[in-house]
Amino acid sequence: MNFVNSCLYHLSKRTLSRNSKFKHSEINNKCFIIGNGDSLKYYNLKNFSALPSIGCNSLFFHNDFESINCKYYFIPAPYMFYPLRKFYNKIYWNYFSHLYKEKILKNSSTNFFINLADRPFFKNKNTYYFHH
Repeated sequence: MNFVNSCLYHLSKRTLSRNSKFKHSEINNKCFIIGNGDSLKYYNLKNFSALPSIGCNSLFFHNDFESINCKYYFIPAPYMFYPLRKFYNKIYWNYFSHLYKEKILKNSSTNFFINLADRPFFKNKNTYYFHH
């Protein structure tokens, strides 16, 4: 771990310690892990409602997302909640930020895990942070 990451980790220990409540909490339970991609849009997610699920990335934009029991959700990309983004040396308004925040607020029974880098721009009671 480089110096910057090490400092960030130590400054955020209290925030990250909230995650300890999940350790071994689902150890004997089954679930579906559902990613996302272009081919997934043709799947009927209603067929996966029998067990709790773990979703990631942009799965919550799927038309059937509300039909599954998504207990946990992982958004690995950093800076998804920043109002501005840089792409190929251009700075642009991050439209995804508002959409992602809206989805998290709408799905209050789901535990969301987002990158620690996004903490300054989004905090919510059902949001937890991870660091590398």
